[in-house]
This record gives sequence, C-alpha cells and structure tokens, in this order.
Amino acid sequence: MEEVISFLWKKVVRKVVGKESLRVLFVKRRFLQFLTYWRLNEVAYDAHDVIDLHQIQCRDMPTVPKPTKVRKLLTSLSSLQTYSQIARGIADKIKEINGRLDVLYKEKDLFGLALMLDEACPSEESSGFLREERQTTSAITEPSMIGREEDEELVVKWLVQEPNPRENEEGASVIAITGMGGIGKTALAKKIYNNGSVRDCFEKRMWVCVSERPNPLDLFRKILEEVGGKDDGFNQLIGLNALHSEISNHLKDRKFLLVLDDVWEFGWWQELGSLWKGGTSGSKVMITTRQTKVEGLDFTHLHQLTFLTEKQSWQLFVDRALRRGEVEQDLDGVRDVGRDIVNKCGGLPLALNAVGSMLRQKERRRPVWQNILNSPLWKWRGPQNNNDVFAAIALSYMNISFPLRQCLIHCCSFPKDYEMKKESLVRLWLAEGFIPEEKGIDMEVLAERYLEDLVGCSLLQTVASDTKVAVYALHDIVHDFALFIRGEEHVSVDLLKTGIVSPQARVFSSVGADCVLEILIKHNKLRALIMLQIDFFPVSNFLAFKQLRILDLSSSNILDLPESIGDLVLLKYINLSQTKILELPESITKLYDLQTLDLTNSDVQRLPDRISSLGALRHLDLRGTFLLKYLPKGIGKLTCLRTLNKFVVGSNLGDGRGSKLWELHDLNSLRGHLTIEHLERVDNIEESKQAQLSRKENLQSLMLFSESTSSPEKVELLYEELQPPEGLIELSIICYAGVNFPTWMSSKIYYCLEEITFCDCKFLESLPSLGHLPNLLRLEISGAERVKDFDVTSNHVGGRAVFPKLEKLKLIDMLSLEEFLFDAGIETMPCLRWLKVSFCPKLRVLPFFPALEELSIRGVEEWKGWAIKKDVEMPCLKRMDIDGRPRSNLKCLPNCPSLEDMTISHCHQLAELPHSRFVERLSIQNCYRACLMLDSTFKMEKLKHLEIINSPKLAPLLEGIQDMKELKSLVVCGMSKLQQSLNKSPLDLHKLESVRIEDCHKLVSLPHGLHLNRMKKLALKDLPQLTSLPSMLLDNMKALEVLELGPNIHFIEGHGLLQNLNFSRLRCLKIFGFHELGTEWLRCKMKNMDQLEELVIEDCPKLVSISDVLKHHSLPKLRIMHIACLSSYRVHTRQWRRSLTCSLVMNSFRMGNQLSGLVNLSSRLDALIINLFPGLDSLPETYVVEVVDLMNH
Repeated sequence: MEEVISFLWKKVVRKVVGKESLRVLFVKRRFLQFLTYWRLNEVAYDAHDVIDLHQIQCRDMPTVPKPTKVRKLLTSLSSLQTYSQIARGIADKIKEINGRLDVLYKEKDLFGLALMLDEACPSEESSGFLREERQTTSAITEPSMIGREEDEELVVKWLVQEPNPRENEEGASVIAITGMGGIGKTALAKKIYNNGSVRDCFEKRMWVCVSERPNPLDLFRKILEEVGGKDDGFNQLIGLNALHSEISNHLKDRKFLLVLDDVWEFGWWQELGSLWKGGTSGSKVMITTRQTKVEGLDFTHLHQLTFLTEKQSWQLFVDRALRRGEVEQDLDGVRDVGRDIVNKCGGLPLALNAVGSMLRQKERRRPVWQNILNSPLWKWRGPQNNNDVFAAIALSYMNISFPLRQCLIHCCSFPKDYEMKKESLVRLWLAEGFIPEEKGIDMEVLAERYLEDLVGCSLLQTVASDTKVAVYALHDIVHDFALFIRGEEHVSVDLLKTGIVSPQARVFSSVGADCVLEILIKHNKLRALIMLQIDFFPVSNFLAFKQLRILDLSSSNILDLPESIGDLVLLKYINLSQTKILELPESITKLYDLQTLDLTNSDVQRLPDRISSLGALRHLDLRGTFLLKYLPKGIGKLTCLRTLNKFVVGSNLGDGRGSKLWELHDLNSLRGHLTIEHLERVDNIEESKQAQLSRKENLQSLMLFSESTSSPEKVELLYEELQPPEGLIELSIICYAGVNFPTWMSSKIYYCLEEITFCDCKFLESLPSLGHLPNLLRLEISGAERVKDFDVTSNHVGGRAVFPKLEKLKLIDMLSLEEFLFDAGIETMPCLRWLKVSFCPKLRVLPFFPALEELSIRGVEEWKGWAIKKDVEMPCLKRMDIDGRPRSNLKCLPNCPSLEDMTISHCHQLAELPHSRFVERLSIQNCYRACLMLDSTFKMEKLKHLEIINSPKLAPLLEGIQDMKELKSLVVCGMSKLQQSLNKSPLDLHKLESVRIEDCHKLVSLPHGLHLNRMKKLALKDLPQLTSLPSMLLDNMKALEVLELGPNIHFIEGHGLLQNLNFSRLRCLKIFGFHELGTEWLRCKMKNMDQLEELVIEDCPKLVSISDVLKHHSLPKLRIMHIACLSSYRVHTRQWRRSLTCSLVMNSFRMGNQLSGLVNLSSRLDALIINLFPGLDSLPETYVVEVVDLMNH
C-alpha cells in the first residue's frame, strides 16, 4: 500500500514541483503573470486532496484477524475487490490532474513565461545563499531606526514641551504623523512612544492599532483594554455609551498619551472625540495615517514624513545587509552595485529593509548582487501601483525558499494588523503541510526557524508583547502583497457579502463578523475556515466542507459543535480556545489526522472518552480549562504529543475514569509547559517512577500540584521520584504536603533554572539549597508557614556569590520566618533588583541589598531595619513601599538618593525618613515620629503627588510647598498642629489638579494667591477653624469636576462657593452639613449638571421636596445618588448618625426611569440610595422601602 501511495505522490510532484517547475514564474515584459501560477496552485491543491483521501481510504480498509486456511482465499478475494474499487477511483482522478498539468505546461509559451530556476530563484547551493548561525533570545527587539532622528526630536517636543498649544482648547490635543505606505510611520511612532522623555511625561500611555475599517464598538473595547479596564465586568459592557463612560472613568484626571496607529478613515472620530476631554491638560493623541487632511478634524500638529535621503538610505541598507561581526568595508567589493540597488528602493524604509535583509543572506560576490540589481521584478509596481515597495517585497519573496513563501502567504488569512502568536502560526503551518519532515528534527522546531527567517528578511514583524509569548504581524503592504499572490483562494467577509466567490476558494476568514456561509457551501474545496469572535456558528452540518484542514472558532460564544464534525476526515487543526463549549462531540475521535486541539481558556468540562484514538495529535492545549476535572484513560497512547500543558491525575468522581500518572511514561516528546494536578490521587510510589519525567528533555516549565490530604511521608517519597529533566527553565511546586523537599531540588544539575515558585507549602520546615543555581532570576516563596530561616550562606557554593543572578525575590505569608542566614564576607544576591516581603511577622534580619531598585515590605513586625552606618546608601532604589501594620518596630532606613516613589505608613517608631531630590510621589501615613532632616537648600522640585496623613512632625515639609512647581495632587489629613503653615507666602502652583484637606482642626486659612485654574478635585472636610477662602479660589476653579465640602465646615465662603461655582463640568458633588442651603439652590444648579454622575447630600435639612426638583430635571449620566436629609437641629459630625432612630433605605438597580418623582433619571442608573430623616417632606408611593433599625447596630 505504501508503495502505491509513494508512486502516486512522486508522479504528482514531478509535474508540480519537479525539475521543470512552474511554481515560480515571471514575465519578461515588465510585469508578472500570476494567472498560470494560480491555476497551477489549484491543481496542486486538488492533487494534495487526492493523495490524502486515498491514504485515508486505504487506512480505513477493514482489518481482520489472521485468516484460517478455510477463509484465507475468501478474505484475499474480498480485500482485492475493495482495493480495486479504490484504485480505479483514484486512477481516474490522477488522470484528470495529469491532463490539467499538461495543458498548463503547454500554455507557458503562449503567455511568454520563463522558468526562474536559473535566475531569480536559484537554489541555496548556487545562489550564494548563506544561513547565518542562529542566536535566539526571549526578548523581542525591533531593528534600529535610521534617518528619522530629526522627526523624532520634533514630535517628542510637541508631546512633551507643549502642554496645550491652543490655550482655549480643552482636553487632549491631536498630533498626526502622515506619509505613504512603507515610509516608516509606525516605526517612528513606536520610537517616540518608547522615548524616555515621553515615558516620564505621561502618567498613562496606550497603543491601539485601528486598521482599515474599524467597528467603533471594537475600537472602544480595544481602548478600554489598553487603559486597564479589562476586569471581570469587561465582557458585560454593551453599547458605545457604556464603553465610553468606562473609558472616561479610567482617563479622567490622568495625563495620557494615546497612539492610534494605522488609521485609514475617520468615520468613527465623532464617537470617539469626546473621550479626549477627560484627561488632564497636556494629554495627547498621536495618529499615524496616510491622509493629510480630514474634513471636520483639525490636527494640532501634522508632520509628514518624506523619503530618506541617499545618505540615509545607504546607511539603513548597510545596517540591514551586514552580518554579525562585519563592518561596512566588507561590502567594498559590491559597494557600487549595492548603491544602485539602494537607488531603486526610492528612499522607502520598508523597501530598504526588505532588500537589505535579503542580501544579508547572500554572498558578497558581484554576480550574485548583479542578479538582484538586474531582476525584472524592479519594473513591477503591483496591482495598485505601489511604487518601489511592492517590487522590493516581491524580490525578497522570490529569493526565499518555497516553504517559506507558503508560510508567509498563509499569514494573510488574518485581517491587517492582526497579532499572530508564535505557537498558533507553527501549528497552522503544520496543518497546511508547509513544514517538510526532516530526520532528527521536530517539525515544530523547523517551523520556528522559518519564523526567524521571515523576521530576518523583514517580511514578518515582531510585535512588542510579554517576553514569554512571541507575537508577529504583517506590515500592511506585505499583507496586500500576500493577498495578491493568494488571489481567489482567499475569501473575506466583504467578498462573501457580494455573493461572488470563486469556485477555487480555499480559505475563509473573519473576525467579529457573524456570517451566513450558504455561498461557500456550494464550493466544497474550502481548506481553512477561520471565524473568530462570532456569536453563533453558521453551519449545522459540516458535510459540505470535506476538504477542510483548519477550523478556528476561537474567542466565540458558541456552545457546541455538530456531530458531523467527525466526517471531516482531513481536519488537522481545531481551535476552540476561549469558547463556551462544555463538551466535545464523541465523533471528533474519528479525526485520525488531527494534529492540534486547542481548548485554551474554554469552558470544556470533559474530553471524549476515546480521545486516545487520535494517534496523530501533537498539540492538546488545555491551559486555563478550570472546569476540566479529569482526563480520559488512554491519554498515554498519544505518543506524538508535543503539547500537553495540563495532566490531571485520576478523577474526583470516584468511578476510576481518570488517567493514571504512569501514562506519562511514553510521552517523551512533550515540549514547553506541563502542569500535573492532583498528585495526591497517585495510588503508589511505583506509579510516579513510571512517569519518568526526567526523560522529557524538551520540557521547559513544570508545575506540580497536590492537595494537602496525603501523609507527609507518602508525599516526600512520591515527589522524590518526579525528578524533572536537567534542561528545565521554570519550576513551580504548589500545595506541597511534605516536611522536606526532595533531594533532587538541591542538585547542581539544574543550571538552566531561571524561575522557581513554592506556594502554599504549609508543612514545609526547611528550604532547599538554591543559592548555587547560576542562572536563577526569580524566586517566589509563599505560604511556607513553618520555615524559620532562609539559608543563603556560601556553604553550597564554595565561597562564591550566593544567588549570583537573582533579580526578583518574593516572600509572602511565611509566619515563622525569623531571619536570613548569610555570610557577611560573601556577596549575597548581588543582582537583586526587586524585593517584596509580606506578612512575615517574626522576621528580624534581612541582608542589605545595595542594588535594589524596588522594595515592598508589609506586615514585618519584628524587623527594625538594616544595621548599617548612617552614611550607607541604597543608590539604585527608586520605589519604596513600607506598611507597618499591624505593628512595626522599624526605626531606621538607609538614605536613597535616587528615590522616585516613596510610600510609608503605620511605622510609629520610624524617626527619620530617607529623602531624594528626584522623588515624584511621596505618601506618609500614620508615622507619628517621622520627620525629614532637610537643610534650607533642599527642594523637591520634581514632586508631583504629596500625601501626608496623621504624621504631625512633617508639617514643616508643607512650608516648602511653594517650591514644588510640578505638584499635581495634595492630600493633607489629620495634621492637628498645622495652623498657618500654608499661608506664609502666596502659592503659584499652576499644575495643581487635586486638593484634599481634612481633619486639620487648627487650620485657619488657605494660601492667598492660589492659582487653581486646572483644579479638578477639591475636598475640604472637618476644618472647624477655617474662616475664609482665598478670593481667587472662587474665580479660578473653572475646570472643577469633583467637589466635596463638609461636614464640620462653618465658613461663610462655603455657601458662596456652592452658590457661585459653575457646575457644568461637575461629575461628583458631595455636600454635608450646610443647614442654610435650600431647595431653590438645588433647583437652580440642576439646570447645569448634565455631566453629574454622583450626587451625595447629607445633613442639609432645608433641602426639602427633593423629589419635586428631580421630577423636572434630567441627569443623563447619573449613576449613584445618596440623599440623607436631617431635621434642622445641629449634631456633631461624629455623632449625627448614631443619634437617629431609624433610616428608610430604598435600593433600586436599573429602575430609575420607573420611579415616581425620578422619572427623568437615566435608565442607566446603577444604584439609588435615599436615606429619609425628619425634614424630607414626601416619599413617592411606588417606592419599595426597607426599614432598618439603627439602634440595633
């Protein structure tokens, strides 16, 4: 059978990709003729289908036991008849394919086509192609940017130095970078986005790729995700108004930079434009676009990129063409040819990148470079006259191997700017058959090399992302080129809507568009169906797609799959990640060629019982499948598996369904990450021996998890047999129930380990020796409640540095930890940059880490600080967060001259605080003895946020507030000794946006000359001696959005402030204890409160008939209202709540438009709380009221 298949395959290959291949063709007359290429591709696809289907038919022929002599003849005749029928069928198909190939071969002369084997696409052996020795890194880096230094400097100046070029303009200003495709707009924007000055200038930076025709709803969701709004309720937000409000809440009072990259049209701008008004002054929106003028949109600045000069072009080309260790002189032999090639690129960075990167792989011989210079492809301008860029991309494309071309063209299956994960691309390329099998190397490894090669050729771009997840994208023009090459094979949503689809359509893809696929059902040659983020699956029966290899329905709301999926016998890739599917149809186990089943972050609860029949399965991705409680028996039969990141031992159902640990025995090809859950269910120690984890040499990350239900002796013996492979990079042990870790933990063979996590090891009494690990970067230990000391001595490292490369250390909930055991004369963690110690109440001794950059200490009661000399510093420390609760003995801290962010609270014994001229955020709370020993010349000129709460000795710090020119927010609370410290000199704090002063009983007045034209938040509470406000305060607060006054404020200007302020921009109003404030004031102010989101009124007895006021005024954005009206007698602010006999509270959710008296409130009202006390005249009859007896509380 194998000989027959091999013969058929060789026959097709000779016709399709043999010596006289037609796969790569060019026209000698100024443009390429791809018509024949596309037709040839159709034949190749059909031939591939014939071979695959024939192979499956032969495999599915019924097998019988070895026949007896009586049945031998009958069995042979029956098998021969079945095979003859199959052979006749495939013979007819092969004959038809051969006929089509012959026609195409004869047509090449008619079209004037020539073969490129000897010219533009020579083999590696004859072309001078050199594969550079590969060096990989986990960090994703962009090539250096050349020739745009002046552009960068100009735009950075606009962003940083100009708070708002138009004085009367509110919110963020808009800057546009424009230019033709391939000229480097996105590259420049990225460089600016990561510029150090820009980083320091903006509190929040966001990058959103817009693309050609954005859906406003999707665009709003992208922005919300960037601003940090992707919480548990993210997916429940529906509609533009809800998303707009949520984004505004995240942006308000923050100075932000939002980059909108790759903007093609601006139809959505009106919906989005009002968002920019929420940020503080100086916020910016930067756009990259090909358009230079947009109707209705006036850019504050517009910068148009021009072509690179000849000098800059040569510099960029040389930078890309040079290999490691080479200098420009190495190109002397081909310099003149190289300059001619550069001239053909027309000063376009994308073209120079592509051609330079391609020539990096070529020999430095004139004939090789001359072939590139003389290529007819330079004369091609592409389907849309794309100038030199398309020609350069085509040239680079023609000079890579055929498998690489297939991989590149496949990437256009996704929309422009779509970010493709490395693992997904690798698996998709395998499913398409683009990765050839090479002896001694996994196809996944070869596919990863292809990715590196495409990046090296500048045809594929890396995208900044988490260092553990490599992400890629196509440049827009490369995407256009790939779509052109693919031709009618690819079907988009827009094309599907026209109803005109080629019979040769092979790929359909869409993102976020629910489509009806009846048109595609008529064309049964579809190989890939990619439908992401859909709400329903538009196919009830898969029988129409029998050629399907790829099915991707990820991030969709589908609940199930039809049983007919089992009929798609050619299917190799199924992606159901982030779907709501609970159970897979059992018929899926008939897909014997299936290579990838991705269920990442799905709701799947069980896998098919016969999943072990999927013998070709290479990737079973189960990350984040928290509802999956067991794996079916027989999982160990899937010996082709490369990915199995979750293995659950046994089952919690008690019926013996789950897999046993020994089933890992033969899964020695596993790569990447593996989590083994519920090790407490292992029956005996022999089972853990049979797992043979040490033989899984390609594993990089291992997590062992067990519940603390087994005896410590059993757990220790069990883990002793689970020794991981030597090349492991990450190790996590969760809920370990043993007293001591296994002996292999202290072994010196794990020199590759970079990250170790021990979590909830409650019975552990001692930590293993880890200080000898040469490459350990991160160590986290939490919940080891019995461990008393952390041994970091040099006993196990032979006198060398202990933890020589450790950068990050986290110790949490180690309730018995008392000290670090370390040698004074040996370097301990010399590279430690980040230290967090939380809730280790008995810890007394910490080594001094001079290289620390971030320090966080909470709940370390016994620690008194480092025993160091007064002049010893932590020169690198930038962030310090120390919380002494519940009790602190901390008495001293070293000086930190580079400190930028310091938060210290509840350190009652701390006498002196460290100080720094670079500090930008300073928060001191409940540190009663703390003071700053500063001389008269010391100034905090960079301070932006100052918070002093219940720290009386820091009152003198406020005397220097006039020097804090960058101050944006000020909080002063509980400063009983503060009298007139704020009043000694006029303040000119133009950047001040938020002020909160509370519980300062001796404060008489605020500073005169207070310029608060940017003030957005003002809160004044419990200031009984405050008799007046500066006159300028009433005049300047035109930007006020949040106002909170009272209780316990008696100055006359308080009423004046409420009477005179413009409330048009007010989002939150809270007033307490204004006994003279009447209903007429509220009725008057309601007219201008269209932006109000929160209203709180308490202890204002003359504000009666509130329901009548609310009847006549719509508050469209109101979300929270709390009203408590008291009788006219005065009560102390601390006592008034306790003096009441009862409170009537009504809570209503999303019913504001149904309530009598509040009929005009928005139906978006989330919470309504009305406290009724003597003095409120009426309550609408429709209110449902809950009576609460406060006397019992």
